[in-house]
Amino acid sequence: NYLRALAEMENMRKRNNRDREEYIKFSSMAVIKKLLPIIDDFERALDANTVQDFESMQKGMEIIYKKLLEVIKNEGVEPIEALGKPFDPEYHQPLMMEESSEPANTVIEELQKGYIMHGRVIRPSLVKVSN
Repeated sequence: NYLRALAEMENMRKRNNRDREEYIKFSSMAVIKKLLPIIDDFERALDANTVQDFESMQKGMEIIYKKLLEVIKNEGVEPIEALGKPFDPEYHQPLMMEESSEPANTVIEELQKGYIMHGRVIRPSLVKVSN
């Protein structure tokens, strides 16, 4: 009985590990499914190489961009507001410093947007800071 119980426990542990690995492997599937229609939109926009009207193409890209932002927002991802804020190393990564009329250590330009997810930084904003 003891050996049988031990074997059952070992099998259950292996099954739990397999289930956990499977969960981790496919945990992003729901988000990916939400992104696929947006990828389809991009493909349609890129296939429409006969577009003569730049404004309509730009509007299409803006719509796709807004859809992407909506998907990540629904997953708890938000852009970090950097411009005009005091430099914060937790949220900002300085790439340049420049003389400015702004107070010292103020973000005067955002070179790449940063993002947080449920309060945790995914990627810091790349910024130019006043000195």
